[in-house]
Amino acid sequence: MKKNIRTLAFTGFVTLVIIIACEKKLNVLDQNSPTQESYFKNVAELQNGVNAIYSSLRSAQLMGREWFFIHDMRGGETAAGGVQLEQPRAELLTQPSPSTVNTVMSDVWGGSYRMINRANLVLSKAPGVTDNTSLRDRLAGEANS
Repeated sequence: MKKNIRTLAFTGFVTLVIIIACEKKLNVLDQNSPTQESYFKNVAELQNGVNAIYSSLRSAQLMGREWFFIHDMRGGETAAGGVQLEQPRAELLTQPSPSTVNTVMSDVWGGSYRMINRANLVLSKAPGVTDNTSLRDRLAGEANS
C-alpha cells in the first residue's frame, strides 16, 4: 500500500512539473538571433540585407581573392608562381580549363550562389516593408541588379 501511494505521489509530481514547464512564456523568440520570418520588417533591416549582398561580393570567395585567379591573372602577363603556389591556383594559371574538383572554382561558385540567395531574400521580403516605400524600391532595385 505504501508503495502504491509513493508511486501515485511521484506520478502526480511529475505530471505537475510537466504541466507547469509547458507554459507559453518559455517559448519566446530569441531577439539576438533573428530568423527570416522575424527580420526584414522595416527599411533599416532591408538596408542591412542589401549590405550583406555587397559584403558577399567583397568576400574571399569572390572579389576579395579568388576572382583574380580565374579572371585577371589568366592573361599572358602572369605566370604560375612556382612550387610555392597552391595546386588549385596553379592549375588555373597553367591549364586552359580547370578540373571539376578545383577548390578555387568551387569557392567562386559558392560565393556567387550565396550572393544570389541574399539578393533573392531581399527581393522576396521587400514588398512587406512599408515604412519608407521610396527607399524600399531603391533597395529592391539594387538587389535586382
